[in-house]
Amino acid sequence: HPDYLAVAFDTGKTFRNDLYPDYKATRAKMPDDLRAQIERIRSIVDAFNLPRLEKEGVEADDVLGSIAKQAVEHGLGVKIITGDRDLLQLVQDRVIVNLAGNKLSEARDFTAAEVIETLGVRPDQVIEYKGLVGDKSDNIPGVPGVGEKTAVGLLQQYATLDEIYAHIDELKGAVRTRLESGRELAFLSRDLATIRTDVGISLDLEKARANDLNLPAVEAIFRELEFKSLITRLPRLDPGYQPPAAAKPGGQLSLFGEPVTQVGQSEAFDNRFTIVDTPAALKDLQKVLAEAKALAVDTETTGFDPLRAELVGISLSVAEGEGYYIPVGHRTGEPQLALEQIRAALLPAFTDPKLPKYGHNVKYDLLALRQAGLDLSPITFDTMIAGFLIDPASHKLGLKDMSEDYLNLTMTHIEELIGKGKNQISMDAVPIQRAAGYAAADAEVTLRLVPPLQVRLAELQAEKVFETVEMPLVPVLAMMEQNGIALDLEFLKQMSGELTSRLGEIETQIFKAVGYNFNLN
Repeated sequence: HPDYLAVAFDTGKTFRNDLYPDYKATRAKMPDDLRAQIERIRSIVDAFNLPRLEKEGVEADDVLGSIAKQAVEHGLGVKIITGDRDLLQLVQDRVIVNLAGNKLSEARDFTAAEVIETLGVRPDQVIEYKGLVGDKSDNIPGVPGVGEKTAVGLLQQYATLDEIYAHIDELKGAVRTRLESGRELAFLSRDLATIRTDVGISLDLEKARANDLNLPAVEAIFRELEFKSLITRLPRLDPGYQPPAAAKPGGQLSLFGEPVTQVGQSEAFDNRFTIVDTPAALKDLQKVLAEAKALAVDTETTGFDPLRAELVGISLSVAEGEGYYIPVGHRTGEPQLALEQIRAALLPAFTDPKLPKYGHNVKYDLLALRQAGLDLSPITFDTMIAGFLIDPASHKLGLKDMSEDYLNLTMTHIEELIGKGKNQISMDAVPIQRAAGYAAADAEVTLRLVPPLQVRLAELQAEKVFETVEMPLVPVLAMMEQNGIALDLEFLKQMSGELTSRLGEIETQIFKAVGYNFNLN
């Protein structure tokens, strides 16, 4: 747990570009998508209430080097977290550099001993090493023809470039020739690689205190960016902090000042649902459907593949706050109506051309119903597809997420009914009473979502695409999944062989062009 934290950023071209115009010239231009993310990162740092250290004309490395020097002079220990090996030159008794790996678990602290073990030279010799071998990532030239082994050997014998050139007469053969012809490049490369520690920048330690974090602001931006798992970890930074979204019914307010309500099985949500498991209840449902203006439908099954799963139950909603659950395939020994009886009662409403049908990922429900001998048309609104059209980049298109975003309602998740891992059961093993509240809420919340989504689609002028392209495709795609697609296996096998051969040829050309093999992926 550090006492102080600060973050350094690059600002653009630096004095190194003046020294050597080709500095970093071989780097690809930053993608536009990444450029936008850099500003996001700045916003997150600001939300954490951490100082941002930036200075025109120098790199973030120079800023870090200067601040590290100041901190050491004040008697502090410093840890620099980076992905840049150049910073290993700053390692000393009171400065550690943490280099990132491919994964967080692969990050490694470097002391002087680790630098020597990794590079073969001391931290203070890193710039001399770079002067000899250069740095391809920064387009620092180094001495042509001098490789890592030669450089390490020279620096073990002579501590610096100056000493190497002071004893150039003691060297022989190609190494001496290369050093003599590359003298100017060697000193230029060392200068380019040297991190400046005298940049005119300072850090106000009081503003950098690690315990002065603005967690509500952090949570707000994490919620905007859909960093769900990170939101749950915020209390670790401050045990007394409770994210508003995690509040229980009747507890804290949400981020927007409205109470968070538990939906599904919770008594706090007035979701009146009826279990249809008798002929009389089925007849009453038929009367309700006959008067309905719209019908939201959801299914419960035994699996994720609707063409292989078995139908367990059907949930319906025609009015806010009311839902119906029709058990079909529960293996709990409880009374259920015969599927033939249910099919005969529901088909007229399910196929009524004047009754619009709603669903969430409704193609799944359509396929599950068809497998059970039912059908559903016309399907006029899929809340998941609407959510995608509204925000194609969103990862929160599940019904539970959308209910929270658009209705400020927190729903029961399926794991609360069927469990997780090796103890997980299938939906047909859940008692009907428990399943009914969960399933009816799915249909009822789907019905509730339609109006606000319609408004948002209209605001984005996406109604036409939704109504004339997306929704008509749902039954078409369902039919394609049902019927399957014929494949010419011999043709595909031949094409695979040709593509594999051609890819091999392209790989060989690439490796030949760069001079060595590497992982193209």
